[in-house]
Amino acid sequence: MADATDDPRIPMLQQLIFGFFPSAVLSVAVRLRIPDLVADGPRSSDDLAATTDTHQPSLYRLLRALAYLGILEETEPSTFGLADMGALLRSDDPHSMAATTQLFCGEHVWRSWGDLMAGVQTGKPSYERGIGSEPFTDFAQNAEGSKNFNQAMSEGTLREAPGVLASYDFAQFSTLVDVGGGDGTLLAAVLAATPGLQGVLYDTASGSAEAPDRLRAAGVDDRCEVVVGDFFDAVPEGADAYIMKSVIHDWDDDRCVTILSNCRRAMKADGKVLVLEPVLPSVVKPSFARLGVIMSDLNMLMNTGGKERTEDEFASILSSADLQLSSASRVPKPSTLSVIESVAAS
Repeated sequence: MADATDDPRIPMLQQLIFGFFPSAVLSVAVRLRIPDLVADGPRSSDDLAATTDTHQPSLYRLLRALAYLGILEETEPSTFGLADMGALLRSDDPHSMAATTQLFCGEHVWRSWGDLMAGVQTGKPSYERGIGSEPFTDFAQNAEGSKNFNQAMSEGTLREAPGVLASYDFAQFSTLVDVGGGDGTLLAAVLAATPGLQGVLYDTASGSAEAPDRLRAAGVDDRCEVVVGDFFDAVPEGADAYIMKSVIHDWDDDRCVTILSNCRRAMKADGKVLVLEPVLPSVVKPSFARLGVIMSDLNMLMNTGGKERTEDEFASILSSADLQLSSASRVPKPSTLSVIESVAAS
């Protein structure tokens, strides 16, 4: 029998067991703005402790952990600079993942995942047991939290937009409504790449607060209207296409059908509804490349009550909204999204 120290399963399982440790380290590093503070050059742990109002010996231990993770470099004893990967946690990096880190490694998500056993037992999100608050209600009342959420969504969309544009022809439309479009990152990219296309950014007041600036910076504000509203009540009428990215997975089937039905009623007779979401396989196999999608499914369970879906499950909720799935095409890697196109049911 082989010695346990030679068993390749053990180090892999250890990574899974202790996987939440690095997440906590990254969360604190971003909250303390460590990557921003060392962006211009290495600084001592004494200096950083004074700047961040932290306990120097304990901060040093955090900095050392960040160096092991490849976020920082210990250039000399107790002095740390920014490593290449750490640049992605700077707030001003064009490819920043700082807001994403704050959102998914922060207290709200952290507490909800600690309630996973009860979530699996009841099928209900953690806020229904008083662990945190309902996320979108909280964002409406918490400007800072809403801004970070919008920024986190923007960070992901910036990485995925080129693949979306390469996989779908938006030039076939004259007007595109981005339902739940947040700060307009996706719509700005689509409009910039599609001359002549008119856009409508539709979201709540808190969700769309940064949209005018984003659209103006992209040079497309003259072709895009920002409309405030609630997609559970209605969506702007008369467009020939409605798009939703990372919206449907936030909600249970009944509320998804409400959103999709509102789009169906509002669109032109020959209009289309586009859903940008991951599509789960009907049977899963071990895959670290796709692990994020499965974890996202559980994250939806615990935080919003939503879910990731298979193609059959998408077809079902679309059918309930008087729509029929016409195509589902994968966006090129590294994105995990698919463009799920639907038309009026025949």
